[in-house]
Amino acid sequence: MLRDMLKGFLSLVPRATPEWDLTERRTLIRMRCHYKCPLISEEKKAEGTVIDMGLGGLQLKTFHPLRKGQRVTVESPFHEVGLCSQPVEVEVRWIHNPERNLLTYAGCSYVSSGKEMAESWVKGILKQLGFRPEFIRSKRRSVRAESFLDGALRRPDGTRQEVRIHNLGAGGALFECRNVLAMGEEQSLRVGPLDKLSALDVTGTLVKARPEGKNFLYGMEFGELKPAQARLLTLYLKELLKASWD
Repeated sequence: MLRDMLKGFLSLVPRATPEWDLTERRTLIRMRCHYKCPLISEEKKAEGTVIDMGLGGLQLKTFHPLRKGQRVTVESPFHEVGLCSQPVEVEVRWIHNPERNLLTYAGCSYVSSGKEMAESWVKGILKQLGFRPEFIRSKRRSVRAESFLDGALRRPDGTRQEVRIHNLGAGGALFECRNVLAMGEEQSLRVGPLDKLSALDVTGTLVKARPEGKNFLYGMEFGELKPAQARLLTLYLKELLKASWD
């Protein structure tokens, strides 16, 4: 199932589109994906594809007509039976029919209970992608993949400092540095390179720090990512997540 999860995971999107009008959208990391799932609504079965999902809800693509306010049961896209394989119930919040054809896009929020969500296939995917804590209604802004990457920090005064990156995510990174750095200061961080992936250059703000032996661990929150940066970051996360599953 882990390989199927990784295959269906396309990218992570740090910010929601304007049409993703859910109450938590400002704190959500969305996952762009392609998971074909059986749908059950009003005792009728249909096929659909989950193309976007996160902590607050998911987006469906289906040829089955849906309406706003409708409840839909989304079954697991995987065949395994057991923990974290139960279906999840959602409520349609908005629909879009491009060019008025039979294809329907529907933005949905989860309505299953906390216990049901904890045993659902949704939790299984999000947990494997690094969402913490154990229950999926986490307030954490970003998915993180554990890493041990070389990097470099370029400070506002132009000086360059070698760092070691401990984890990497869609919204930021945690890195180790021997110098004392100012909180709230914008920095440029170079990640990698990693295997065949070129180095990733991003800018961000230091938001937390703690001692780590003779050095310090710093948490950086990334600024707005350009499309090319987001694509490269997704490739890094796929490689790191794949390595953690092998």
